Amino acid sequence: MFRGSHFNAYNLALLGEVHGEVHWDLANAQQPKLFVGMILILIFAEALALYGLIVGIILSSRAGQSRAE
Repeated sequence: MFRGSHFNAYNLALLGEVHGEVHWDLANAQQPKLFVGMILILIFAEALALYGLIVGIILSSRAGQSRAE
């Protein structure tokens, strides 16, 4: 159950990295005014992906533990 969360968090982080790099160049080449907006969106997307990765790692490390302990 929790291993899927870890896998999804990793994919979200990877997707944010690849997606940001692809559209970064296109926006800068076509409309330089969008550069600052794209940077802000990229920063927030990567922060969300990093948060998901950290939560996934924590949940997967606690998967074998019971709450009664």
